[in-house]
Amino acid sequence: MPPNGLPVTIHFRGAQGTFEFWQAANGCTGMSTTANGCETYAMCAAGVQTTLCTTQNMGGHIPADAKLAWSILKQYTLP
Repeated sequence: MPPNGLPVTIHFRGAQGTFEFWQAANGCTGMSTTANGCETYAMCAAGVQTTLCTTQNMGGHIPADAKLAWSILKQYTLP
């Protein structure tokens, strides 16, 4: 139950499940490519890409790599 008391169930997909959700929602087809710890579907509807970058650390938490994120994000512009 959420803290606001509403009778709904919240399901968390996790990183891989969320990536798979967006791969389907973005209409991505074909095989993904992997480079620098990131998996990308480049052939998606409306010219979008779907990318997941992960680090294997046995269940701990590592802060995001800002340089890696920027190398991906700087390729795009907002409308």
